[in-house]
Amino acid sequence: MADDEIDIVLGSAQESRTPGNPFSALEREAMLKPALESAGIPARILRIDDVGNYPKWAHKLIYEIIGTAEVTIYGSKDSSAVQACAGIGIRTETLEYLFPGIGPQDRLSSGHVRDLICADNPAWKKYVPPKIAEALMAEIGDGMTGVQIIKKTRGII
Repeated sequence: MADDEIDIVLGSAQESRTPGNPFSALEREAMLKPALESAGIPARILRIDDVGNYPKWAHKLIYEIIGTAEVTIYGSKDSSAVQACAGIGIRTETLEYLFPGIGPQDRLSSGHVRDLICADNPAWKKYVPPKIAEALMAEIGDGMTGVQIIKKTRGII
């Protein structure tokens, strides 16, 4: 990894076409790369499957996927994954993105964006990078657009 490069880890990489993870890891990566490139953000995209045990997951992430403990893990203060990393001595920082009127405690999450998409509320587009919005409106897989995949995983179509 270059000094100016960040690692982005796609969790639950084994999941796809579920309400919480409507896209495969490959599809998520294909959406992220153009968004990162257009923003000028050098990044390495990594994947990790769920292992059913957060301390084991944290150890696997740090020592097998990333390869070093010289990292800072960023995430929600409520994240079990972030807490597990802190529990094995990894430096963590809390990130909270606040957008008034979005949901419980006005904290934006991918679930809230998917809720807006399912409600046909065009406001979802202002909460994702333009390249991600473009990708979600284009065919992603299974002959469907990303928006259609999200709605199908929620039983709407």
